[in-house]
Amino acid sequence: KCLKGEFPPVYDRTHYGIVEVGRPPSSFREEVDRFMPEFRNRLCWFAPAEWMRNSEPFGGCVLAQEFLDALPVHRVVYNGQDWGEIYVDYREGSFTEVVGPLSSPDLWEYCRLAPVQGPMATGTALEINLAAARWLQELSDRLQQGYILILDYGIWGSPLLADTLSCHFRQTAHHNPYIWLGEQDMTTHVDFHSLLLTAKKLGFAAQGLVSQRKFLFNLGIVERAMRRYDSRDPSVGLPERLALKTLTLPGGMGDRFWVSLLERSMGGYPRFAGVALRGFESPA
Repeated sequence: KCLKGEFPPVYDRTHYGIVEVGRPPSSFREEVDRFMPEFRNRLCWFAPAEWMRNSEPFGGCVLAQEFLDALPVHRVVYNGQDWGEIYVDYREGSFTEVVGPLSSPDLWEYCRLAPVQGPMATGTALEINLAAARWLQELSDRLQQGYILILDYGIWGSPLLADTLSCHFRQTAHHNPYIWLGEQDMTTHVDFHSLLLTAKKLGFAAQGLVSQRKFLFNLGIVERAMRRYDSRDPSVGLPERLALKTLTLPGGMGDRFWVSLLERSMGGYPRFAGVALRGFESPA
């Protein structure tokens, strides 16, 4: 609806495909038919396996919002001389963690290449997301021309991720993955440092990486919010202003959430149907 109302040239050339793990395609169709029937011919739905079976190359923009943080990770630990991987065992009626050999040579390569200031402390534990690199490789095999826009919780400036595993159950956040099995969401922060290195090896150009706070400010979200402000009735637009505060709060979501843009064969800065994406540059 936003594209149709504010950027008609972009809307006229847009077809939106949804790849969803948790919901069957039929549920999306029913929802669109009920609430947005006018957009049905511009939307299509895929289960992940169905989308991957379609190996046809394509051009366009891939949007990955809070996707990479939900992928499984390997947890490794340094014993003072070498790296081991943390596995899960079941003993005497409960889950327990045990350390064994690394399950993949890619884990050793990650640990070997990770730049560290000073000696590695014994007991250092890392979270390594090899699935993110595989996902990029799969996209690289198919995306001939276009962009990948990634929005996710993450860390930039250090390639070492530790203790970011977070579990969520009924609005409660904690760090124990061994309770409420199958009923809670589990996430880890995205290692943007390694992700961009992988993207470069695959031939993508990184056109931007900014915090969510800077991204939204650059897009002019404050100015848009103020246009709805009415000094005669401060309650007008109040929900939007409170949401803006949550999204841009320093030290909160504004700095923990990052936005990255990868580009292939588009000649540089993103522009589609005459409309530029300004989120990665400060306004003039």
